[in-house]
Amino acid sequence: MANLYDYIKQYGNDDFDKTPLNDIDHMVFCSMAYVDLKQYMPKKRFETITLGEVSKKYFDNYKKKDHKYNISAHVHGIKTLKAIKSKKRYKNIEIYNYRSKENDSKQFCAMTMRFHGYTYVLFEGTNHLLSGWEEDFKMSYSFPVPSHKEAIRYLNRTIKRSDENIIVCGHSKGGNLALVSSMYCHEFIKRRIKKIYNLDGPGLREKQFNTKRYEEISDRLVTIVPNYSVIGTLLKSDEYKVVKSPRVTIMSHDLASWEIKGTHIVKTKLSKFSEKFDKYMDDFVKINGDKMMKKYVKVIFGLLRQAGIDSLEKINAAKLRGTIKLIKITTEFDDDTKKMAIDFMNFMLKNYSMAAYDKVKTWIPKVKKEKVKV
Repeated sequence: MANLYDYIKQYGNDDFDKTPLNDIDHMVFCSMAYVDLKQYMPKKRFETITLGEVSKKYFDNYKKKDHKYNISAHVHGIKTLKAIKSKKRYKNIEIYNYRSKENDSKQFCAMTMRFHGYTYVLFEGTNHLLSGWEEDFKMSYSFPVPSHKEAIRYLNRTIKRSDENIIVCGHSKGGNLALVSSMYCHEFIKRRIKKIYNLDGPGLREKQFNTKRYEEISDRLVTIVPNYSVIGTLLKSDEYKVVKSPRVTIMSHDLASWEIKGTHIVKTKLSKFSEKFDKYMDDFVKINGDKMMKKYVKVIFGLLRQAGIDSLEKINAAKLRGTIKLIKITTEFDDDTKKMAIDFMNFMLKNYSMAAYDKVKTWIPKVKKEKVKV
C-alpha cells in the first residue's frame, strides 16, 4: 500500500492549484518538522528562507554517522526532507520564525511557512529528548505544561494582522500544541484560523475539554489517528478520522506507516486494542488522581535520569551495565507506585500480545493461498 513517499513521487511536481492542499501534505510537513534546522535558519523573526535553500544547507553538512541513534521520527523526517527539497510543490515554500527551545523541563520547536496564500504554523512533535516525553505524561495531571505556554506565545508572536488563511498543525505532542495554542491565542488570530490539524497527538484534560474556548475552535479541528493508536487516544477528544497502518500499538504512531490512496488517507476503524487502551488510561487517571499521577511520573523519569538517561539515544545505546543500574534503582518505588507500574505493564503486555496476534491472523490466509515453488 502507498505511503507519504509515494505521494511525494506522484504529486511532488504538482502546484497547489492542480492538487489542492490535503491530509497527506500535512503528514509530509509534520514529518519534516522533526529535522533540526536551527543552525541554518535566519535569526530575525520574519526573515524568510525557502525550503529548497534550507534543505540544501542541511544536506551539505549532513553526516550519516551523526544520526546513528536517531528515533524513527528523525529518520523519516530526514528522508522526507530529502524527498521534497527539489520538488516544485514544496521547494519554494517560505519558512520563517523557526524557534527551538530545549532543556530539562521542556522540548519545543515550531516554524511558520508561507505558500499559496496560507500562513501555516507547524509544531514539532516529541523528539529524542526525555524532557519532551515527560511533558507528554505531565499532560495527564497538569495544564498548562511549559510547551503549552511556549506554543501560545509563539502563535501570538508569529501571526500578523495581514495573515488571513491560517492553518495550525502538528504530529504527536505537536498536534496537542496546535490544538491548545489555537484555543488560547489572541481573539483576532483565533477568528482567522481556518483549520487545526492534530495528527495522533493527545487530546485535552476534562476541565479544558468542557470549556467555551474548546467549543469555539472544535468545528475547525481535524484529528487523525492510526487504527492502533496509543498517543492519539490519550485524554479526551471528539470524533477523529482513523487511518490504516500495518503496524501495531506505538509503532503505528510513525507517519510513514500510514496508508494512503492518491490524495487521501485509507480510512478504517479503531482497533480493539486502542479502544481498550483509551478506556484503561481514562480509568487509570481517574482512579489514581492528579496527585498520584504526578508522583508516578516524577519517580519514573527521576529514575531514568539517575541512570544517566536524558534522551532516547541513551536508551538505544545503553550498555548492559546501564540497564542493570536502572533495574537496581527501581527498588526505590514505594508500594503504591510499584502497584501502578505493575498494573500498567500487565495491561500493556497482555493487550500488546493480543494486538500483535490479531495482526498476524490477517496474514495467515494469504500465506496458505501461496503455492510452494520447488
